[in-house]
Parts: sequence; C-alpha cells; structure tokens
Amino acid sequence: KITIAVARIAQQMQDKLYLGNLDALRDWGYAKDYVECMWLMLQHDTPEDFVIATGEMHSVR
Repeated sequence: KITIAVARIAQQMQDKLYLGNLDALRDWGYAKDYVECMWLMLQHDTPEDFVIATGEMHSVR
C-alpha cells in the first residue's frame, strides 16, 4: 500500500499517504517457525484444525 501510494503521489494522482490504524495489534512470528508448523500439520494422517500463533500481540506503531 505504501509503495503504491508513493508512486501515485509522485504522479500527482493523490496528495496524501493514508496509513490506516497504527494502533492495530497483530500476532507476528518468524516465518521459519510457521513453515515448520505447516510441515508438522502435513504429517497428520487425518485432517484437523490448527491454530498457529505466537500468543504475543504487537502494534504496527
């Protein structure tokens, strides 16, 4: 979103950069850990529902 907005500003197609809610919270983790979880899920013989998360919330700000 940011790079598209910057390009549009450079082309004078818009005049402001809108960032949205900077106080939004997200559960961000290390990609390698998530890929390992995906592999472990594939090792199950029967399909199941899984929740993969760090349990730690981080703000965008």
